[in-house]
Amino acid sequence: LDGTRLRFLSEHPEESTLYFPVYLENRGDIQRAMAQRGVCCPVIWPEPEAARGACEVSRYVTEHMLALPCDQRYTPEDMDFIADTIIEALEKTHAPSMSSAIVPRLPA
Repeated sequence: LDGTRLRFLSEHPEESTLYFPVYLENRGDIQRAMAQRGVCCPVIWPEPEAARGACEVSRYVTEHMLALPCDQRYTPEDMDFIADTIIEALEKTHAPSMSSAIVPRLPA
């Protein structure tokens, strides 16, 4: 996608996390499109009822974060498929690119 840049949490490519988090304005649409192609992207860390309204950043993350699978079980070909699938889903849904999703700043 034009202008989309992804940054990994580690500078060591041999390390792996379970998921690569992305923030999307239309997470549900993208999640459904990914599932239709066989890629399970769970919503993790739902906001507990007791925490609702306590933190605007937490609410934003809860509502917009999608977890792309990327752990050691996947081959480079699997990761290419996942990348191609999310790009296709973003293009089909006319979603803003992942790089345009920014966690809002809270007032000081």
